Parts: sequence; structure tokens; C-alpha cells
Amino acid sequence: MITNIRRTCIFHIKSNITYYVLILCAFVCGGIVAAACVLGLSELSLKELSIYFDDFFKSINSSGSDSFNIFKMAVESNLKLYILLILLSVMVVGSPFIVIVSSVLGYSFWFTLFFVFKIYGIRAMVFVFGAMLPHQLILLPCYALTLLTCLQFSVSLFKGKSDMKTVLPPFLIKMTALFLVSLFSALLESYVEPIFLEMMSPLFLTVS
Repeated sequence: MITNIRRTCIFHIKSNITYYVLILCAFVCGGIVAAACVLGLSELSLKELSIYFDDFFKSINSSGSDSFNIFKMAVESNLKLYILLILLSVMVVGSPFIVIVSSVLGYSFWFTLFFVFKIYGIRAMVFVFGAMLPHQLILLPCYALTLLTCLQFSVSLFKGKSDMKTVLPPFLIKMTALFLVSLFSALLESYVEPIFLEMMSPLFLTVS
């Protein structure tokens, strides 16, 4: 069974390699911009963000986290993203904007990663594995499939190969399914990762 899944995944990636390379390049470009922004932060901005993170960990350490509120915000954020991507996909010239969304997602991910390493050094590894990696292992592949689905749909409309009335329902079903998958990521982010955050918060209360 595992072999069949592996073969299916490899075939899927090979069949859509052009789209995936485009999505990955945009994501990496967002990371490059994020790295430049982190390196270019002024001492004042760096101090303000460091204080924000320090207050965050102090709050976690003293009173825990509001898991339901975190889940609600994650769901709302993903819902807005999926609605935006659907609207961009039905546009005839929506493909470039979908690629830009990939860059923005890359920027957001890499900025957080680079910043925590900049202020916490090697301690950031604990934060990454406990508070970022669990939900990102689901969210990043989910986003990749979502962006692929949107690009394929948009390009198909642009080339005039598909009739909107015929292809829109299956597209919306796929997008709904992918959004539901993203909810698992939100559950990890809101109910599992805070447990690790509470355990590791003493490591981050004093920024060196």
C-alpha cells in the first residue's frame, strides 16, 4: 500500500512538475525577500519585535493560551485565503496573481523562521520543531495542492479549453476538500502546539 501511495505521489508530481516548480520558485522568492527584510531590520524594529515575542512567551508561561481563539483565527485566515484564491482562479488572467499569493505565503513562513533564529539563535530550533513544524507539515503540502489546483483551473480557462459551468463545480469541491484538510492543521496549531509552547516558554523569556 505504501509503495502504491509513493508511486501515485511521484506520478502526480511528474505530471505537474511545471506548476510545482513555478509554485516553489515563487515560495522561495518570498523567502529571499523575507531574509533581506530580517537582515535589514533596524535596531529599533528588532527590539520592538523581540519585546513582542518576549511578552508572548511570558503570557504563555503565566496563563497558557486560548486554544479556541487561536483555532478560530486560523480558520478565518484560511477561509479568507481560499476565497481569494477561488476569485483569482475564475479570472481569465488570474494565474500571475495566484503565483504572487505563493510568494506572499513564502514571505510569511520564512520571515517568522528567520526572525526567531535571529533573536533566539540555536534555541529557535526548539520553537520550530514544537510550534511551527507540526501544523506546517500539513499546511504547506495542502497549500501546494491548493495553488496547483487553482493554477490548473485558471490556465485551463485562459486557454479556452474548459467551459466554466462544467469545470466550476468539481473545482469548488476540490477547494472545499483542501480547505477541510487545512482545518487539521488549525487543530494542531491551536490545541497541540500550545502544549509544547507552554513547556518551552521558559527557554525564551530572556532574549540574549
